[in-house]
Amino acid sequence: MSVNKFIAAVVFVLSLVPAFAADNFVISNGKSKAYPTPAKALAKAKSGDTVVIADGIWEGGLKLTVPSVKLKGSPNTVICAGRKIPANAWIPAPEAGQNAWKTPVGKVPSNVVCNGRALLELHSANGNGADNYKEIMKYGVASTGRVLLGGIFSYDRKNKILTVSLPDISDIKKCTIFVADRGKDALTIAADNCTVSDLTLLGGDAGAAFRNCANSEVHHVFAVANNNGILFTDNCRGCSAHHCDITLNPDSFTCDARTGTSSAVWDVWLAHKRVGSWDKTGIAVFWAGRDNKIFCNTVYNHWNGIHCGTNPKTWNSGLKEYYYNNIVPQKGRVNQSLQVFNNRVDLCIDDALEPSGDVENQQWYSNVVTRAHCGIRIKVVDIGPLYIFDNDISNCLDGIRFFKNLTEPAQVYVIHNRLQHRTAHTFASVETIPLKGVLGSKVPGGIRGGHIHNNLYLTDCYTAEFPPKGTALFTASNNAYTCSRPAELPAEQEKESRFSLDIKDVPDTCKEVKAKELSKTELPCPQRGQYADLLNISPEKTPKTFISGRYQNAAKILDMRVRKWTSTAIPAHCFVMAPEQTYVIENPTGLDSAKLLLRAYLGPKVKNSTFKIIFSDGEKVISEKKLKFLAVRELDIPLAKCKKLTMKIISKNRKASWAIECLSENISCKLVLDSKVDIVAYNNTSTVKLALSAQNNKDIAISATGLPDMSLTCISPDGKKLPFPKDGKINTTNSSGKWMLVSGNSRRITLAPVNASHPLIDTPIIENLPLTLRLPSEGFEH
Repeated sequence: MSVNKFIAAVVFVLSLVPAFAADNFVISNGKSKAYPTPAKALAKAKSGDTVVIADGIWEGGLKLTVPSVKLKGSPNTVICAGRKIPANAWIPAPEAGQNAWKTPVGKVPSNVVCNGRALLELHSANGNGADNYKEIMKYGVASTGRVLLGGIFSYDRKNKILTVSLPDISDIKKCTIFVADRGKDALTIAADNCTVSDLTLLGGDAGAAFRNCANSEVHHVFAVANNNGILFTDNCRGCSAHHCDITLNPDSFTCDARTGTSSAVWDVWLAHKRVGSWDKTGIAVFWAGRDNKIFCNTVYNHWNGIHCGTNPKTWNSGLKEYYYNNIVPQKGRVNQSLQVFNNRVDLCIDDALEPSGDVENQQWYSNVVTRAHCGIRIKVVDIGPLYIFDNDISNCLDGIRFFKNLTEPAQVYVIHNRLQHRTAHTFASVETIPLKGVLGSKVPGGIRGGHIHNNLYLTDCYTAEFPPKGTALFTASNNAYTCSRPAELPAEQEKESRFSLDIKDVPDTCKEVKAKELSKTELPCPQRGQYADLLNISPEKTPKTFISGRYQNAAKILDMRVRKWTSTAIPAHCFVMAPEQTYVIENPTGLDSAKLLLRAYLGPKVKNSTFKIIFSDGEKVISEKKLKFLAVRELDIPLAKCKKLTMKIISKNRKASWAIECLSENISCKLVLDSKVDIVAYNNTSTVKLALSAQNNKDIAISATGLPDMSLTCISPDGKKLPFPKDGKINTTNSSGKWMLVSGNSRRITLAPVNASHPLIDTPIIENLPLTLRLPSEGFEH
């Protein structure tokens, strides 16, 4: 059967899926009338009516277009943006992994949900997903490989084929998989004065989307596995979302940012950001109107928590007009007077709270955040003022991060927050931004419009790295710090702030430091009047866990299986960091062809991403490949029965990191230590073992350095442990064979040859792994 015919057959089967037998009711003037589907009930509703949706999974999404309608669900009502793929539509796809399947899908999917879990998309638009998705599905990315990523999907747009890979599921017939078209919401609210409640919203571009409406509200809904759980957009104004629960429920691992290893944090982050489908958000505000409110919601286990932004439209067209008409006079265009308060955000792999762009008169207050990569990220604020106050941020890698600069007229007030994290202030890319072409000028670097007052910081240090001179020109006063005062702190900053506080009992600190310890600062703050109150968080108004009352029922209906990460072993790989690396490939049995696996560690920023691989037989070049700096790639070795080849990797990126693995038996690939390299384990600390062998019967002579407390031990071929020689010279004359170099508690060892020894190094391995990581499957930390 041709692909097109197969697509038609699948579409035909889907069209025959019967509606649920339960009735959906329109209640008008006290009288009710039943309809077979929610869509038909909504089509008959008039202003003032109530529509009650029956229990069941209703596919294809809904749109609310009649004003002043109340839409309510029943205890087991699920509105799904996509449609279920029949079990018999899937066929095995061994080229994409052991537990991989594929099926024809006519339109580009927005997302794929398997048993209530959102799968990670390998997105072809970022240049990584289209040409090597099969390798990523098999092997994963970065240091921990495939295990962390869980379920993955990729869409071949040319042949219209959807492929899924589910490493912990061996039989796809046991799965319920929904696929939604790109741009499809579970529920679209496009009418004024509507109220939506008591629904479970599944698998859309948005769970609930406010579009071109006014004074509508959503409450007590459970949004699961949507790209945006709740979305405010298209000039919606005066709308609100409250007492809702939102989770991405990602199949990819979301680790505890406080206690997880850095490899787990970064591997999942890199997978989404470098080869995946970019950001997803619990509650998003993009190009909305005035006076929207977000309060008393929970966002759990997501990529981003709550995000307000104006996206790249601002800088792609009309830049000159925008700068002079809006930025200079500080006149907002969108998202004005947004209020975000009393929300509970827990476990975000990126940012928990992220106000950015046009934030005129926005107030973000009394939110409680735990276990996020960044608690609050203040990003490229163009139009203010923005007020961030009375928030409680703890157990995050970053507490407050200023990302890029504040456009000089914009004002941001960070006042009366309690922050417990490693670093008080984090700055990223706050240098000058050149504006090419239209303005012929630059946006000055720094955060000149920042006002940081009366905050309590339970931190280890003031900044992770003090920003460039002249960029951190924020005003600060009357803050309290547990860290010491940094020597490089400019004299005009931190007036009357206190450092090196000895605080032992964190919960009581806010009470202790309240009014009697910190003086008040006069700041404009419309929510609190002339003076901002001190740590006026209202914990009784902030949810401590899911609040909609729909989680348990939805988990049963959708068969939301939780991956048992507490008992999952996480492997890790060692990488060699150097812009040029030479390997010897030995082929003792004379194979004609073989395969290598090349892993590239994708750092947070990937520059000079192309590289070359040159194969030679010692006399001439046999093959030369030029490749992109991708996550993982299978390489064909041009052996042609040659017993030994040399492979050289050349990159312009001095921090290029590679891990090489032989996929064919009887083939060995060893690193030639002909220049300085770093052996890197991308996790917190590890014991790294290196197997070294001499060339041409020479002694091994190397220099090796690592972390200050690192110890090095040599193990001779007969198993004797010896201290690493001070001169680095290992005498192999009377003890030929493989020597082991073992590091103690280090994630990086720098190796360099001495004289012309050039020993060979087998694939570096990490001892004391695989790791077992803790999953917060128990729910929120209170």
